[in-house]
Amino acid sequence: MKFDRIFIFCYSFLVLCLEIGDFSITPENIEELKNFVNNLMSCKKIVGLGLTLVYDNKVILADGFGMASIEKRIPVDKHSKFAIGSLTKAFTSTVIAKVLSENPRYNWDTPIKDILGNDFRLFDDIRTDNINLRDLLGHKVGVPGYFEPLLVGFPENTSREEFIKNIQYQPPVAPIRTKFIYSNYFYALAGYVAEKITGRSWEHLVQEYLFNPLCMKNSGFVDHISSFHEFALGYSYIKKTPVKLKEELLYTSSPSGPAGSIYSTPKDMGEWILLHLNTGKDSSGHNLVDNATLKETYRGQMATPLFGNLYKPRFPISDAVISYNMGWLSSVYRGYKRLWHSGGIVGYSSLLWLFPDKKVGIYASMTGSKSNGNSDAIKTILSRSADMLLGLDPWLNDTTACSFPEPWIKKSPVEYPLDEIIPEPLWNISTQQDDYVGFYCNPAFGMMKIQKQNSQLILRYGRFGKMKLYPITETSFDIRYIEALWFVTNSDDNVTPVRITFSSDFDSLVYPIDRTYRNTTFSRNCNVNVDSSNFQGNGGNIMHYIHDTGSYLKSYLLLLNLFLILFIQWH
Repeated sequence: MKFDRIFIFCYSFLVLCLEIGDFSITPENIEELKNFVNNLMSCKKIVGLGLTLVYDNKVILADGFGMASIEKRIPVDKHSKFAIGSLTKAFTSTVIAKVLSENPRYNWDTPIKDILGNDFRLFDDIRTDNINLRDLLGHKVGVPGYFEPLLVGFPENTSREEFIKNIQYQPPVAPIRTKFIYSNYFYALAGYVAEKITGRSWEHLVQEYLFNPLCMKNSGFVDHISSFHEFALGYSYIKKTPVKLKEELLYTSSPSGPAGSIYSTPKDMGEWILLHLNTGKDSSGHNLVDNATLKETYRGQMATPLFGNLYKPRFPISDAVISYNMGWLSSVYRGYKRLWHSGGIVGYSSLLWLFPDKKVGIYASMTGSKSNGNSDAIKTILSRSADMLLGLDPWLNDTTACSFPEPWIKKSPVEYPLDEIIPEPLWNISTQQDDYVGFYCNPAFGMMKIQKQNSQLILRYGRFGKMKLYPITETSFDIRYIEALWFVTNSDDNVTPVRITFSSDFDSLVYPIDRTYRNTTFSRNCNVNVDSSNFQGNGGNIMHYIHDTGSYLKSYLLLLNLFLILFIQWH
């Protein structure tokens, strides 16, 4: 009888421990994970990595792996700075939650037009009159991402207000609130709305509301710094060999900063994770953001057609996206609710996972483009980390992490460039080069310039965009990026040139501004304020284009009318 009571007590205690998930993370667990990360970095040739782990509301690891600079042999540590790309979006939605809680006359569903006034316009009246913050932050506007201008960079002196004004010329491809279409432009607009409500810049709001109270002393904005000596530097790859990118390319995040301009460190990101695991409270328990308003950013806004889901029985585990929220996505990983977002900016890849019900959070940022299997690598690191922190048996080992998604599904072989040196174009068509030379413009996306240089045609677009033209036919050309953005069309997994097409009379060209939804026409001989100096040096600026053709026509008619009056009086 006594033995039975002891057995029942021990069994009940064991069941209770299993039910509450009572386990601890040991130094041996951390060391095993570090070995896993180092092995993966070796097989994937990852240059540098920052990693942060939060368990049971405590930061248990904030560390660096690999090199911040190969050339200078500087290692990554917990203070190394990484550009976190679109992880910035959650900072923007959190700031807006704070702004709304302090300005109750506005909420997530207030039409943007009611905040910005009648001067605010989008492509059509339905969007202009009805778009709200929930639509902007949930990617529900129905307008494509139009990424190419963001890649090449807007002019250095473009204000956020000017940037926002041009959005009205971007054509939609779907009715409002019917389709998830990711766009950085509308996160910039959301940040601009916060600026108009408060009278302070988005950067100032992030600093005041988040960085300062969270003691994120080594975090900031990549477009506001002049020295990158404390950064883990960005790289791309040629035949698995890392090649350093120009740090100034990070300035392409301006003026769309609310979509992706923040940099941070493994140490600082621990504080950011704790804020959200505690729904608006910092690590000391102080309430920084209203709980109810912040929780709204975690709620699903739109079902997402994102790829990369894992399902049984093909994979050992299930990992599926449910929805896009506001700066976050909702997923289910091995039965656990997960909030997350990824981030990518030239030379960097980042990923952040939160398991709110378990008070677990993981952040990783690595240098190197998403070629060379890096997008898979960062996901495998977070998967292995999550398994450890959730007390689950790991489904990845050193071998399968390096081969992922194999052996479960076959992956496409990496396409390698021939060389870092771009081949010279061969002019094998009858049309003269001068027939293509000139300015081509679009009201939404600015201006391109085609010019002759050393018996070749060069296309300049944006702050850093410079491309060589390779004739295919009289009207069809392939273009390859050179100089700062060389890796876009000539690095591992990025060897396909961009195809552009001229009209038969050479009065316009069609360029794939958005490669998923539509090509965009740039017209020749448009009304421009041309400053040829803008096209010198390291890429050209997008020129100021006269958008309001109605105003231009009215001015012309007024001058014509005045001329007629003077002519009649003279005679």
